[in-house]
Amino acid sequence: MITLADIQVLDSVLNQLRCISVACSFLHVSSQFHPHSGHGNVPYSELMQLIATATSGTYLNSFPKTTPNLVVNFYHDKFIMWSFKRGDGNDSSNNTTNLSCTPPRVRPGEWTV
Repeated sequence: MITLADIQVLDSVLNQLRCISVACSFLHVSSQFHPHSGHGNVPYSELMQLIATATSGTYLNSFPKTTPNLVVNFYHDKFIMWSFKRGDGNDSSNNTTNLSCTPPRVRPGEWTV
């Protein structure tokens, strides 16, 4: 369970990642979490989806086959190519034009929370 303090920390870290244009992407390669096989399994797939969406990254839980004759395949498009995602322009609740992103003053290689 994620508590209120964890949400505040997560929000702060996500804001820092967005401010410096870090896109977090995830490949969900295993089955759902099982307590007796916890090596590499994450029980919060929704959390991975949230982080990927919030940072303009990608979350994949299915893996389509690639076509060899394409220059840019599905995986290149999802993980290497940068794309800007935009919602419906008529939706005023999704309007982010007035938001400013001022990154905190930190030393290189250091995160603040």
